[in-house]
Amino acid sequence: MSHDLYASWATAEVSRMIRTDSNLLFSSPVQSNFSVFANRESGRKWPIPDGRISTEVQSDKFEIAVELKRTNEGLHGILTLKGGRNQLQDRLYKLHSS
Repeated sequence: MSHDLYASWATAEVSRMIRTDSNLLFSSPVQSNFSVFANRESGRKWPIPDGRISTEVQSDKFEIAVELKRTNEGLHGILTLKGGRNQLQDRLYKLHSS
């Protein structure tokens, strides 16, 4: 399975799990006006996450970037996530500045 296809599947599965049990994401169960779905980053401006989970509770919206690291990526995948100004920091900056 390709990296992109696997990331899409994993993002959809995490989204399904949150939809089934909102306690995975929130400290108390969400009863009403709650939606969650898996999608991809629109546009092609770097950094681009492998997947994105969008949630909405009442009128509050949350976006969660998903970066898939396979076991066979080994140390390189971990260093990519832990390195200096990494993808996570750039994503947070991108979200904050938009």
